[in-house]
Amino acid sequence: IADLIGKLNCHTIILDFTRNANTTEYFKETHEKFYKNIRKYHPDIKIILMTSESFNHWFEYYDFDKIVYETYTNAIENDENVEIVDVRKLFDESEYDLIAIDASHYTDYGMYVVAKKLCELIEK
Repeated sequence: IADLIGKLNCHTIILDFTRNANTTEYFKETHEKFYKNIRKYHPDIKIILMTSESFNHWFEYYDFDKIVYETYTNAIENDENVEIVDVRKLFDESEYDLIAIDASHYTDYGMYVVAKKLCELIEK
């Protein structure tokens, strides 16, 4: 999939796939490799990394988010064109039950806020 994405002619790539990992170990082994595989095709375009959309349900996602931040930090240290969206920081904690109905699918409100932030970063 990373090779397929890498071959796309695009302006920006958004990576949002924490829900596709079954374990922290698997995610740690694959996240940065996936990013780097795409980056080799697109050394200069903006890649936006996203943390998980799980707010109250599965605390292992806190570890997943740390892995996303690790990929981001390593990319910044290499002067790569990368941004990060920490989804949890887009909302007040009191809103968490309004954002995702089942720990993985956004409500309309949640998707609006996330999409607005992504559009800001793409236009930047």
